[in-house]
Amino acid sequence: MQENVILGLSYAVIAGVFAGSFALPMKFTTQWKWQHNWIVYATWATLIMPIILALLTVPHLGSIYQSIDGLISLKVVLFGMAWGIGAICFGLGLEYLGVALGMSIMLGLIISLGTLIPIILYQPSVLATPKGHKIIVAAIILTIGIVICAIAGAMRNKKVKGIENQQRSINQSIFKKGLMIAILAGVLGPMLNLGFISGKPIQDAAIQLGANSSVAGNAVWPLALFGGFIINFLYCGYLIQKNSEWNLFVTKKRWYWLAIASSGIIWFFCMMFFGMASSKLGKLGPSIGWASFQTMAIVTGNLVGLFTGEWKNSGIRPLAINFIGIILLLTGIIVIAF
Repeated sequence: MQENVILGLSYAVIAGVFAGSFALPMKFTTQWKWQHNWIVYATWATLIMPIILALLTVPHLGSIYQSIDGLISLKVVLFGMAWGIGAICFGLGLEYLGVALGMSIMLGLIISLGTLIPIILYQPSVLATPKGHKIIVAAIILTIGIVICAIAGAMRNKKVKGIENQQRSINQSIFKKGLMIAILAGVLGPMLNLGFISGKPIQDAAIQLGANSSVAGNAVWPLALFGGFIINFLYCGYLIQKNSEWNLFVTKKRWYWLAIASSGIIWFFCMMFFGMASSKLGKLGPSIGWASFQTMAIVTGNLVGLFTGEWKNSGIRPLAINFIGIILLLTGIIVIAF
C-alpha cells in the first residue's frame, strides 16, 4: 500500500466529522424511545451499508471470504460482537449524558485505548522508542482531559436553573449511571479497531483479487460490523418486546425512518473513511488514523451539543472547564499524531 500522510489525515478528518454528527437526527425523533432509534440505526449502520459498499467497491467478494481461514473471519466477528456491546453502551451514554459530554468521555477513552492497544499487541517494540514515549504521554493527557470533561458534566447538572433539590439529586444519580456506562463504552469501543486490524488478511486477499488498496478495508466491515449488529439488534429487540412497544414504529411521522436511516448511513461512512485513512498512514495507520478521526469526532460532537442547547443555563464555568478538557484531548491527539 502506498503511504500518503496528508491524504490519510484528510480521510481521518472526514471520518471524524461523520462520527461526531451521526447522532444528531436522533434528537428530533422524540416519539420513539432509544431502542427504537437504535435498532433502525444499527440495521443501516452495521448490516445494510457495509454489505452494499463492499459489493460496490470490492470485486470478487465471495471468493475473498472463501479464501480466508475461517478462524480469521470468526475472530473479526467476535471483536465486532464485543464492540457491539460497547456500541449499546455508547448509545445509552449519549442518552444519559448528551452528545457533547457523552462524546467527550467515551471518545476520549476510545481514542487512548484504541491507539495504545494495537501497538501493545502487534508492535510492542514501538513503546521503547521516542514515538512510543510520546504515545504514552498522550494517553496520560487524554485521561486527564476525560476526567475534566466528567467534572464539567457534573457541574452542568448542578447549575441548571429551575431544578429543585430532589430533582437535582435524581439528575446526579442519572449522571453517575451514565458515567459508568460511558466508561464501559470507552473500553469496548476500540474492539472494532482490533477487528479491523485482525482482518488484514482479508484486505490483502481483496487487493490480490483486484480491489483498490484504499477501499480494500470495505471487505472487512461486513464481518466486523455483523458481529455488532447481532448484539445491537438482540438487545434493542428485547427492550421493545419487554415493554410491548412495537406499535411505536407505526407513526404518522414516517420521516423518522429516513432520519434514523441517515444516522446509520452517516456513521458507516465514518468507518469507511477511517479504513481509507489507515491504508494511507503506514504501519501505525490503524493507531494514528484511529486517534485522528476520533479527535474530529469530539470536536464535531461538542459543536453539535453546544448549538442544540445541551449546555443552556449551565453557566460559564462548567462550559469553560469542559472547553479545557477538550483542549487537553486535542493536545493529546496532536502529540500522538505528530
